[in-house]
Amino acid sequence: MIKFNEKYHSYTNSFTGERYISATTLIHKFTKPFDTEKHAKRVAEREGTTTEEIKNQWKEENKIACDYGNHVHQVMEDWLNGEDVQIKDMISYVEPFEKLVENFDKSLITPEKRLWNHEYKVAGTTDVYQDFSRYFNLYDFKTNKRFNFTNQYGEHLLNEFSHLLERLKEINASKGENIFLPSLGKKAKFTPFTLKQQKDLLSKLPDDSSGVLSFNNNFNSIIMDNCMEKISLDDLNSFDRLSVVTQYRISAVGGVLDKNEKKLDLNMLTKSIESAKYEKVFQEKEIKNANFKAIVKIPTLNYDQKINVSTIFKIKKANKQQEAIAEMFVAEVLKYITSITILDGPDITMDMYQSSYDEKIKVIEQLPNNFTKKIFAFISTVKLFEEKLTTIEDTKIDISNELFG
Repeated sequence: MIKFNEKYHSYTNSFTGERYISATTLIHKFTKPFDTEKHAKRVAEREGTTTEEIKNQWKEENKIACDYGNHVHQVMEDWLNGEDVQIKDMISYVEPFEKLVENFDKSLITPEKRLWNHEYKVAGTTDVYQDFSRYFNLYDFKTNKRFNFTNQYGEHLLNEFSHLLERLKEINASKGENIFLPSLGKKAKFTPFTLKQQKDLLSKLPDDSSGVLSFNNNFNSIIMDNCMEKISLDDLNSFDRLSVVTQYRISAVGGVLDKNEKKLDLNMLTKSIESAKYEKVFQEKEIKNANFKAIVKIPTLNYDQKINVSTIFKIKKANKQQEAIAEMFVAEVLKYITSITILDGPDITMDMYQSSYDEKIKVIEQLPNNFTKKIFAFISTVKLFEEKLTTIEDTKIDISNELFG
């Protein structure tokens, strides 16, 4: 009834013409595929050779193992069919077989028995079928060096729940959406925003002034987790985060935002982000007077995140709300300064990206107001540009956790 095509390792119902899934294929659906490229690269780096050499080595070892396994199977089958073979030569390789041979009643066994289930459309071939009328035994000969019932991570075959999760991850990876990143001047592919990520954003909303800082850091992590292209937080800035936040909000909650008794179309915000001219606002600028020089620019998300972490720590220790606000104000200024040079006498330059948070704070707090106001002017230009982008129908949209509620 069930025909087996050895070339394609497939089973077909000879009456209906239906293809049945093989037992081997079914099992593979519940195992994680081996990432040859990834593991070969890791082994090659460890052994000081190339990835191709490792893959060729594995291919040769696999061929030898397959040839040997086929030989053992053939010897076992010939013996079960009553042919004169020297199975004792195989005992050291197939340890359970000697005991199995002693107890076999050959009249009850059938080698290479084909089995199937019409309801589930599954078929397979067992090496030995032993029929006891009321029950039966199935045997499968294996020539593996060892048997592991879990992998190196202690994982078994995937159950239905785990298999579903794996499939969801695969689907998410294949159903990415393109989001415009202003810093790169192009769209990048991202996996879909998940319900868990939305839940985490809402659950991590702090009760103090650090809310917006925590939101930004949480979303930085989402960007790195979901971006399917090779980028880092050093490549991006806050306008890229704004673009991703907006697109994910539309995907997760919808394109309409109810605010101030208005229904705001967030798709207009997306269009504004994609059509804006960023050349001037993204440019690094030198601010200078007779005594000081500062280089200012929009911070990368990586630097922004580092400052946020330190600021949140300071805010948690603040005794009063005013102290927390003051910390946030100074930190926001700090983000935009990449270096400060003292010009009075021999030039002394401080690389702000390489200095500690406390060192940076102490330095900028000593800068005179007539100099820092020029830095404030640059920051105000950036903030005004951002405000125009995030304003729809004269209503400013706050980029925070509340967008995802």
